[in-house]
Amino acid sequence: MTEREVARGPRGVGGVVGLVVVGVLAAGVVAVVLLTLTGGAAEVLPGLPQSDAFTGYALTLVRVVAEAGSVVTIGGLLFAAFFVPPQRSGVLDVGGYGALRMAGWGAAVWFLGSLLLAPLTAADAAGLGVGDVLRTDVLVDLVGGLEQPKAWLFTAGFALVVWVGTRFVLSWGWTAALFFVSVAGVAPVALTGHSASGGSHDMATNSLLFHLLAAALWVGGLIALLVHGRRGGAHLGLAAARFSKVALVCWVVMAASGVVNALIRLPVRDLFTSSYGLLIVAKTALLVVLGVFGYFQRERGVKGVVERGDRGALLRLAGVEVLVMLVTIGVASALARTAPPASVQVQPDRTEIQLGYTLDGPPTAVRLLFDWRFDLVFGTAALVLAGLYAVGYRRLRARGISWPVGRVIAWMAGCFVILFATSSGVGRYSPAVFSVHMEAHMMLSMLAPVLLVLGAPVTLALRVLPTAGRDNPPGPREWLLAAVHSPVSKVLTNPVVALVLFVGSFYGLYLTGLFDAALPEHWAHLLMNAHFLLVGYIFYWPVIGVDPAPNRLPHLGRLGLVFASMPFHAFFGVIIMGMDTVVGLTFYQSLGLTWNADLVGDQRLGGGIAWASGEIPLLLVLIALLAQWSRADEREARRTDRRVDEGGSDDLEAYNAMLRQMARDKR
Repeated sequence: MTEREVARGPRGVGGVVGLVVVGVLAAGVVAVVLLTLTGGAAEVLPGLPQSDAFTGYALTLVRVVAEAGSVVTIGGLLFAAFFVPPQRSGVLDVGGYGALRMAGWGAAVWFLGSLLLAPLTAADAAGLGVGDVLRTDVLVDLVGGLEQPKAWLFTAGFALVVWVGTRFVLSWGWTAALFFVSVAGVAPVALTGHSASGGSHDMATNSLLFHLLAAALWVGGLIALLVHGRRGGAHLGLAAARFSKVALVCWVVMAASGVVNALIRLPVRDLFTSSYGLLIVAKTALLVVLGVFGYFQRERGVKGVVERGDRGALLRLAGVEVLVMLVTIGVASALARTAPPASVQVQPDRTEIQLGYTLDGPPTAVRLLFDWRFDLVFGTAALVLAGLYAVGYRRLRARGISWPVGRVIAWMAGCFVILFATSSGVGRYSPAVFSVHMEAHMMLSMLAPVLLVLGAPVTLALRVLPTAGRDNPPGPREWLLAAVHSPVSKVLTNPVVALVLFVGSFYGLYLTGLFDAALPEHWAHLLMNAHFLLVGYIFYWPVIGVDPAPNRLPHLGRLGLVFASMPFHAFFGVIIMGMDTVVGLTFYQSLGLTWNADLVGDQRLGGGIAWASGEIPLLLVLIALLAQWSRADEREARRTDRRVDEGGSDDLEAYNAMLRQMARDKR
């Protein structure tokens, strides 16, 4: 930066800070006014009175502040890690460091706000005053028994980690790690509240998770971009172009997830006849306005910076857009505080309360195959992964570069296995029937990872993505390489670590009481499925993966690792079949499924599935491993033959030299 830009920076940043403060205040006022006009009130525990007005307004205002802190945190870390390049040494540049410091201040606000929201949400749910809840014994009991206060404490923990981390981090790698930690901090609150109760709460919470993450990335990224532009930072054109792509995806995700969530919570006919519906209409209108701003931002602001170096249009549009975004947060806070109208709050049955949907009967073969319920998280992930791979394959073909069809088939089959295990009748019955859960577990941990690894996605991406060049800022290809060779990847793909994670997951989950605690929680099911996939991928990646891996064993070592896992897996199935106590007994009984009364028999069936179903994936792994070993030997033989044809080989020359030396010694 020039001296003039450096001198202008603090005033520019101060203006953005003032803009954000004004926006947060406006959001708080909007939220309070909307609650007053609509008479919105959150749901309370049965038999308890509604909390006083002070608690409700304080909760709403603090939530606005906490969510503003979260978006500033996530946006700052996103900007520092991916929008502006670091120095060649890997240390953040001036622009990245400024965004990191901004994220640190946002994390402090996020932490304090989340910490305050724990007692406020507890008081609101229990119909008590804030002073009554602040007693230690009352607060501990309420937080321990209510999901929302507990979620805010978990969020405060994530925010604290990020806040402390921003005080010590200077490298690009750790900044990226903090970004993913901050993103995880959005999940606890997203998976609780109105969307986590009542019918279809599985879809409602999943859609809300997408909605909040997209909003945080979009709003926070724009604030960080605006701060960087007003500071006169370098690479503004690059940052604006990258943000524009992210913003478009976020807008689409917010629109789609918002529609899904609204339709679940409220029929279309009640949109204009209830306070809840009117708030949804107001939020939708603001989202449309933001979409218009985004269009003009791309057509004028981004092009102006990239083509002419003109920052003016970008910064003016961004300033107004930030204000509209923050007001939208205010409307969303009022919506979160308002319960859906009583006319749509039909009392669900026991199964629907626990799962979010009903089950029509026992899991027959027809139901498992055709009774689908789309999983918004893993079903969407499977479709997106398949689509991205197809795009990469087409680009390679367009360049005239060959790519084995077998890899395409393997990857698409792996994506289909994920889709089938989570969205078909298997996914529908998995939370309620242990044997079906074990089928899904085997698919996600042993079959899908094998197929995905054989698809070589990293190698495909490295061939498709352009190289940034020595003097250019790093891009997606360089980020992918950094992730593959990161210390985390090296530790996780260590053969011992991978084996312990893969095998130990079976014993640690089902034989320690962890599965019993996880069964009633929707977020725990999401975490389990993600864990099954990731642990399986980590284990099979260095064993049969075509992609470059930080720890690559020789073929004999890979074969030994596979054989080492087999007895542990079989023994686990035998243990489950021989158990007389039922894993997850309390939860399964609470469902009241008369056709699943023999829980011991179903558990033994699940153990048999665990014991038997692992044989086919392992056979597939052995075939792939032996085929790779054979091809590697053939390649080595061809290289040796070429060296001999070109005038000899090192090994042959060494052998002849040894013979000549022995002949001289005999003389």
